[in-house]
Amino acid sequence: MNRDPAARPSATALLLRLTGATPHPVVAADAAPAPPTAPPPPTATQWSPLARADHASMPRPLDVPSADAPTSLTPAPVLPPPPAVGPTASGPTSAGPTSAGSTRASGGRRPWLRPALAAAVVVAVAAAGVGLAVGLRDDPPANATPPVSPTPSASASASAGPSAGSVTLTDYRGRESTLIVARLRRAGLTVRTVSEPSVTSARGRVLDTTPPSGTRVAPGSVVVVKVGDGSRAEARGWRVFPRYADGASMNGSPIIVVDPAGTEHQVGVGDHPSLSPDASRVIFTGTDGEIVSVRTSDGGDPRQITDEPDGSSDYATFSPDGRTIAYARNIGGIFLINTDGSGRRRISALRDAFELSFAPDGDRLAYRSGRDQALHVVRRDGTDTTLATSPVAGDGIAEPTWSPDGRTIAFSTATGGLYLYTVDGGGTRAVGPPGSWHPSWSPQGGLVYVQDTSAGRFFAATGPVRVRNPDGTGDSLLDTHPASGPVRWAAPTGS
Repeated sequence: MNRDPAARPSATALLLRLTGATPHPVVAADAAPAPPTAPPPPTATQWSPLARADHASMPRPLDVPSADAPTSLTPAPVLPPPPAVGPTASGPTSAGPTSAGSTRASGGRRPWLRPALAAAVVVAVAAAGVGLAVGLRDDPPANATPPVSPTPSASASASAGPSAGSVTLTDYRGRESTLIVARLRRAGLTVRTVSEPSVTSARGRVLDTTPPSGTRVAPGSVVVVKVGDGSRAEARGWRVFPRYADGASMNGSPIIVVDPAGTEHQVGVGDHPSLSPDASRVIFTGTDGEIVSVRTSDGGDPRQITDEPDGSSDYATFSPDGRTIAYARNIGGIFLINTDGSGRRRISALRDAFELSFAPDGDRLAYRSGRDQALHVVRRDGTDTTLATSPVAGDGIAEPTWSPDGRTIAFSTATGGLYLYTVDGGGTRAVGPPGSWHPSWSPQGGLVYVQDTSAGRFFAATGPVRVRNPDGTGDSLLDTHPASGPVRWAAPTGS
């Protein structure tokens, strides 16, 4: 509270007022009352013992003036005892004699009560600790030096807001743009946003700022924040695909792995490769018609997964959790097997199942049926459903592949083109240009395909790999590594 220090009583004065004068003596009932006299002027030596004791026991020392020094701490005056009620100067009191256990004195008053209450107050004050002692301490002397507030540091001033000084821009790239814009405006800066083309995952994210990070700007300065619009499809991570070699059979093509840095190496010879979700293993159909597993990094540690007594195994694909491999046999049937080659079981006896692709839920498999050249889905329990037929009359679908969100299946036709089928019943639509083949999906949801304008059939198409958004926009070259089949992906580390 803002009160005049001169008018505010000190802690010592408050205690003196509570305790009052030295305790009154008990007056006998038959004694004549003393005539009232004016009290002498109070001095420091007349402070009550309770006040002195409390003053000495305070947690923080107080400046108590000596008796011969001038002081502004004025002790409460010592009041005269109240007159007794009942007796007169000429006769005994009507109250009668006082017994040893009687509490009546001076006409019914309790002269010991006031000192007792004062003692209780002193005990409460002492129990309150340092906080109460500080709250009741005496005012500082008139010549005391007031405390000095600390000066805020430069770094604190830069982040405190527009009134605290200039601000140093940090690296905001990849951060949510709405949060960064709000922060800069709170710092007193004028912010303008500019939309620029970006990959899908950078939509709404900060691409850069002008001035760049590290620049110190004053309040009111203009900062331009460049925000990604997500118009370009994105494809990152490990990938594998076949590359047909001149004069080689389809089951004798090099199996090519490309790492996230874009470096490629060969891990084997065969066809229809697939990459484990953690990118540690590659499976493919070997030259002997069985499924083989090798290490992704160098093609080492080869393991034979299937061992069919007759016929061959093909179109192997990993389940989303990486624990199971699905494959089809050329003499009929769709099978599941553990990645170590154990637990083989058949889920469908259907013949002519090609190009299997797991749904993200791990329960459904999309495939091309050789019976009607249509898009089918089979569940682990064997339930089979026809989803769509080819949008091109007289031409079957080819290479169906499930999107990462499970909502869409992309496929091509035997004569090229890209199409999307919406699983919830939205129908089929064309999204790719002529000469587009071998559709697949990047982990970030980009629609990936191989471009070859000279090929007449899908099994002969070889060319560079491109990527676009599912709506057909944002088409761009992914890399120049020629592929002869769908690019199978594993999510990049940390995505």
